[in-house]
Amino acid sequence: MTSFSMVSAWVLTILTLYLQAGDCAKIVGGKEVEPHSVPYIALLENLKNDLVCGGTLIHESWVLTAAHCLVWGFPWQTEIKTVHLGVHSLKKSTKDSIQSIEVKKNVPHPGYNAKTHTNDIMLLQLKNPVKVSSSVRIKALPKPVEDMTAKTPCFVAGWGKTAEGVLSDVLLDVNVTVIDRRECNSLKNYNGRITNEMFCAGSTNNRQADSCKGDSGGPLVCEGLLRGVVSFGKGCGIFKYPGVYTFISKYDKWIKETIQTAK
Repeated sequence: MTSFSMVSAWVLTILTLYLQAGDCAKIVGGKEVEPHSVPYIALLENLKNDLVCGGTLIHESWVLTAAHCLVWGFPWQTEIKTVHLGVHSLKKSTKDSIQSIEVKKNVPHPGYNAKTHTNDIMLLQLKNPVKVSSSVRIKALPKPVEDMTAKTPCFVAGWGKTAEGVLSDVLLDVNVTVIDRRECNSLKNYNGRITNEMFCAGSTNNRQADSCKGDSGGPLVCEGLLRGVVSFGKGCGIFKYPGVYTFISKYDKWIKETIQTAK
């Protein structure tokens, strides 16, 4: 029996408390995904039994997420203890599809800065490898690129409130578009806060589309390739402040070295 099936009855209560704590936590402009069509997405649970972030299964024993997920609820800092895979509905847990695996080690990037959001990336080493199935699959790291091209279509997925403020029971996704780096870093937008290790993606054509804090650590997939980790933003679906993502290509070496040298 998985630990997820044991907590599924009170998952919604936990998430509701979290979402009412003042954090913007929703997929704006999203829709329900086909069950298990994003089989590499993970749901992360910390030592306080709170479901706090998303993540991406990039190796049979490793999940990629955001470093700030480690310090969620500051000053009550707590590590991620369990990774849940194969989840679609929070209310209706399907034992056959879900794998809940304990985390052996939290490995945040050594250069992570909570104030500036730089190096907002973390690896979770699992105690046991996953069993690949129709509902749980690995999303391999793509070949690194120098920068993201503006107007590239992407999608981001996660659980959280909808634009109407109603808690979603099911996994949602939304299409977003990569925003020109200079535009996102302009005086009227983020005013120089976006480093080369980050990029922006969000709404276009007057259509609200965004991820927010409740989706932290989750995957941004562009043209089928894993390119970003949900990091930060200002508000939800605000045109001048699109979502900001950790640029995975800039951490390709660190990720591979961490996995290869782990014990």
